[in-house]
Amino acid sequence: MKVALKTLTPIHVGNGDDYSYGDAYVDSQGILHRCEIDYSKVNVQEIIDNMENSYYIQKILREYGKDIYTAKCRANLSFTGTSIRDVMKKRVREFIKDGCIPYIPGSSIKGAIRTILYAYYLHKRNFMVETPLGERNFIDLLRNGLKLLQISPLGRDREDRRDKYFGKRFEQLVFTYSSDPKNWRDAKYDIMKFVEISDFYPVKHNYNLYVDAIKTYSKGPRDIYPKPFTVYAETVEGEFQGAIRISPAIQKVLKSHEKGILERKLDILGLKQNDLELSEEEITRKFLDYLKEATKYFYDLCMEHDSIIGAKQPDNAENSEFKLRIGFGVGTHYQTIILLLNEDLKKKVICENMLNWGGKPKKYFNKKKCYESKIIYPKTFEVIEYDGKKLPLGWMEVIY
Repeated sequence: MKVALKTLTPIHVGNGDDYSYGDAYVDSQGILHRCEIDYSKVNVQEIIDNMENSYYIQKILREYGKDIYTAKCRANLSFTGTSIRDVMKKRVREFIKDGCIPYIPGSSIKGAIRTILYAYYLHKRNFMVETPLGERNFIDLLRNGLKLLQISPLGRDREDRRDKYFGKRFEQLVFTYSSDPKNWRDAKYDIMKFVEISDFYPVKHNYNLYVDAIKTYSKGPRDIYPKPFTVYAETVEGEFQGAIRISPAIQKVLKSHEKGILERKLDILGLKQNDLELSEEEITRKFLDYLKEATKYFYDLCMEHDSIIGAKQPDNAENSEFKLRIGFGVGTHYQTIILLLNEDLKKKVICENMLNWGGKPKKYFNKKKCYESKIIYPKTFEVIEYDGKKLPLGWMEVIY
């Protein structure tokens, strides 16, 4: 089923690369030129001898550089300076592209959808979750783990040492439909495999590529404060088009010996077994209708988080009924779990369990301060800052 995504705030989906003064320059009109040098026209040895002279390298790029692509620079960015060390710190994170055309990977969209469905499933079921060992209370799982599945309590497993993977095993437990305890971590039994999402490309190149300054704020024991560094990144605004569907394979699995508890897990996708008798497009539309409902709940959670540092949505985002948030600056599993918990549960689950993170007490994690804090820390917030505004990253409107 064809679906369009329209940006509501700038988004950044990185390709893992960045660049600096040797690969780009910003002209007097504020346009960043990502370019390469035509080495047939220059003295290569002279360039090598002057690699640490940012003024020289920028001059060579302007005179002999050939544009690969350009972007409007909304950040106050200069690639020249007397200190080469400071110049080299000014690195721009590159947006993922197909050739020179930025696109949104289906995996990024699927990750955003997964997080929303995860949160909404637990919210609707009052934190009760179907597991290979029967129904369990999610909060109890976080606090005490599940020995029969060899799941450690939150904060007591090696994977919890990194925010990116914090609590990931509990998310896997929510999405598995295996009834065999041995297979609950196997991706083969993840219900999200039936949600197929293509890459999304700009509609007739209807997009704008920018370079923005992204500021990071951190929540400490007493206050929220800006970090002393700025992240520069390519961001995109525009309209993108791709496809989403519920795979017909879900019907075959339900009729096979590998169905496990799939029938009881269909409500994660907002479906019932008799819905699968409909046409492929009707099934997908039912799923998208349910996802739209789920995003309204998740949006309120996210905006409560962003409003703490004064980040505000533009009017077009406030008026949109179906939003997804993707890319850099949108949070981690750690933040998602925290958003789901009320203040009392945060104190009981997070404070008590995290006093010994992986067996090593964190020097900044104090039980008393944790109980008194309205937000559990460590916590970071990334926002774009320009024209005196703080703008959250990554929001897109879904149109189908």
